[in-house]
Amino acid sequence: MACVYWLEDEAKKLWQEMPETTRSSFSVISVYNYNLGWENTVKDWIAFIRSGAVDWRQHSFPHSLTWYCPDSVVIQSSLLQELSSNEQLYVLKEVMKECIPTHTKTFCLTQMNEKQFENVLKKEPAQVKALLNRPFHSKFQDMVDRIFTYLSEKDFLNVLHEMICEKIRWKRNNYDYVNLQRKLWDRSPDSHKKHVESSKFFHCLKMALAYDYKTPFLEKCPYERNDE
Repeated sequence: MACVYWLEDEAKKLWQEMPETTRSSFSVISVYNYNLGWENTVKDWIAFIRSGAVDWRQHSFPHSLTWYCPDSVVIQSSLLQELSSNEQLYVLKEVMKECIPTHTKTFCLTQMNEKQFENVLKKEPAQVKALLNRPFHSKFQDMVDRIFTYLSEKDFLNVLHEMICEKIRWKRNNYDYVNLQRKLWDRSPDSHKKHVESSKFFHCLKMALAYDYKTPFLEKCPYERNDE
């Protein structure tokens, strides 16, 4: 973990304390799946330590530093703060893409300054739904009037779908998502409303807007798989 969290002193200390047989087994690790970022990080750090280099900042890693960051563990390390402003922005935009786990996006939101947040939202507007997780509920409410600057009609439907099918339907009771959804719907532009009203999702939305939490929300969301 010291390697993954980019802690040089701790990694070198652990390496020195490790029996030679264990070091040898680590040294022959082969990582064939380049999507396993943390395993690649460990492998490349072992090569760095064996090189005898004094400071990792002076070492030539086989990949750019930004390449390691999108991993859900590495992104929480000190590495992000070591990058330049442009590199940080690049990584944050990459991490906010659709295929990255929501908990990773939520962590990244805590690391962004206001300028980075605006830039990321412009690039990936639908990922404003990451603000539906703690501790960002209040920030989402503050942004309700602003998000439509970036949010297309399709993205708007995507966010509503997330609120209903991932929060309300599965009883995420840590927050009043129904009330938040009502505010979002009331303040949405007419063009966005019309797009949703013309979709097969609209019936589900109407049920959710009237939901009172007294009974389970049984309305099945469109686009869900039948095997759920």
